[in-house]
Amino acid sequence: MVADCRPGKVTLSSKRTKIDHGPSDSLGPGGEVAPVGARDRADQLVTRPKIAPMPDFGVLVLESRHAPGFATSFISQSCSEFMLIISGHARLEGDNRVFRLEADSLVHFPAKTEFCYRDLPGKSVTLYAIQYRDEILPPALTQKLASLRLTHWNSRFTESPLLRAFRSACKEMLFEQYRQQSGWETVLISRLYDLAVRAVRFASLRSSPDLPSFSKDSDSVMRVINYAARLESEFFHLRTLDDAALATGLSRRRFTALFRSVTGQSWHKRLLDLRLAHARLLLSQTDRTIIAVAFESGFEDLSHFNHVFRQAFGCSPSTFRRDHLKSTRPPAS
Repeated sequence: MVADCRPGKVTLSSKRTKIDHGPSDSLGPGGEVAPVGARDRADQLVTRPKIAPMPDFGVLVLESRHAPGFATSFISQSCSEFMLIISGHARLEGDNRVFRLEADSLVHFPAKTEFCYRDLPGKSVTLYAIQYRDEILPPALTQKLASLRLTHWNSRFTESPLLRAFRSACKEMLFEQYRQQSGWETVLISRLYDLAVRAVRFASLRSSPDLPSFSKDSDSVMRVINYAARLESEFFHLRTLDDAALATGLSRRRFTALFRSVTGQSWHKRLLDLRLAHARLLLSQTDRTIIAVAFESGFEDLSHFNHVFRQAFGCSPSTFRRDHLKSTRPPAS
């Protein structure tokens, strides 16, 4: 939950940023990132706040998995932060207020906010955080966010445009940060801009509608081709078949027929295949927890993820990871 917001070099390996909000030796001395072989496995948890290096462009997305008894004294950080609770319960005290956090709680910490945090007994937390340096946002927007002070939206707002937008943006930012395709830094900054504007609007009860985008291409087939291409990097968004049809300006029946003609699959099957492929990649190449893999791949329900993964690959996600580790482990000398 704590970032070193000074510009710092982020170590790259296999074209991916090795940044983690993980256990004590996931970061080396002075905030440098440890070699890949030094990273902890997914069954080890955070016991205290970590200092993570902030990339030069000023945005960092983190996962934090807490061990039982995780707690802090009053602390503050020089950067600002959005934080989303995925599971567990916690108590947050700051700005002369006390908040109970639970799944789908969303919090914004302006820079230099003093707060005290602790997980509740038996309710250890998994969370995602988007940390950023204030200077990358326009001054007027930064001032409006700061004027909100420490802000908490709880799970009663699960269907709110702000929470839907945050969950969607967080998945996209994690995807971009992991894949590091051309322009990924710009994508992270642009998504942060969008979230900051939405937060200010929502706080003043003037949030904008969360409508799908509409392709300008007037040809029906080309619109579906463009949509199918976008789906390759947007599969983690929470969308329905009706949303997909609306995004192309077609009726549900027309979209369904054209999508199958273009891709050779139904929309639901294509979406599931993309999500499962990304889940396999994360299971084999990262130490993300199973719940984190499910979330980042677009699955909102862990039991559903386990069920469809087993149907597709004949084993559970945890068994797949274990067998993959065995198959890639160097033979004993």
